Amino acid sequence: MPAFLSRFLKLSDPSEVTYAHFTQFLAQGVEEHQNLEYKPRGMLVKKDDSIVSSSNPRDLVGYTALARSVASMANAEGGLVVVGVREKLERFKGTVVKIRPGAMTPIPLTVTRESIEANLLAKIQFPIEGITVVPLRRTPRSKGFVYLIDVPQSDRAPHRVNELFYFQRTNFSTSEMRHYQVADLFGKRRVPDLGITASATHANDGHENSLRLVVTMTNRGRAVGRFVTCICQVVGDRYRILRSAWAIANEGATCQWQTGANHVVYPDVSTSTGEIVFVPKEPGNVGPFAVQFSIYAEDMVGRSTGLTIDPSAV
Repeated sequence: MPAFLSRFLKLSDPSEVTYAHFTQFLAQGVEEHQNLEYKPRGMLVKKDDSIVSSSNPRDLVGYTALARSVASMANAEGGLVVVGVREKLERFKGTVVKIRPGAMTPIPLTVTRESIEANLLAKIQFPIEGITVVPLRRTPRSKGFVYLIDVPQSDRAPHRVNELFYFQRTNFSTSEMRHYQVADLFGKRRVPDLGITASATHANDGHENSLRLVVTMTNRGRAVGRFVTCICQVVGDRYRILRSAWAIANEGATCQWQTGANHVVYPDVSTSTGEIVFVPKEPGNVGPFAVQFSIYAEDMVGRSTGLTIDPSAV
């Protein structure tokens, strides 16, 4: 879903966006910020409608300038780039403090949605997934378009322009990223975010006061969890692990679940790990007890989660 078309134009389906919707939005005079940028036709075309271009990949003009804006938003929080609207600068003591939309400057037919998509694909490394380009014109016979480019926050950031530059959008400006910012984004690429949910019931298996814990692995991250290991440890000496689908060790004090090489935990798909059955070490010594789950996976920082089980509340 194009999130920023939905935010600014209140429409989530790009096919429903019309020129009238856009002019209503433009009339609000929403100022540029981290998620919104206006660009005039002169960024892409000359007065004679020919494409602005340069043989030097270091020149940030034409489609390269557009790639700069799009990549900078993908490297930050995502946003909406509006192409075909002048920037109206508001200054205070000579310093630009706000940028609002000015007059519309429609883009000629020499620029098409296909040419925009092809150039963004060619000029940005890696390609940004999920970009939506919406062309709008006043009437079916109008010779000029305004383009709305919805840019999602990227899971593969940082993205580079012409294999030379890394840019990031901040406030109402775009700047080249410093080395530590690039390194930080590489560290935030798609990784798994694993956790567990558990439900307890009485086992009713012939062992006095035994409790069954059904454990489910969840992944709230943006990448599959590979080589997952989850260790359950009984805290204290009141209970022990009687049996489990997990591998039991340390005389019932711990058990371990692993996915192996051919099993992954997918994002947003719950994965059952089986059950763990606990019994008191002494039949009459019942009461609340705690277990600790430690979770590890490839590309994920290990984490621990505590859980208290109260037999009287089951």
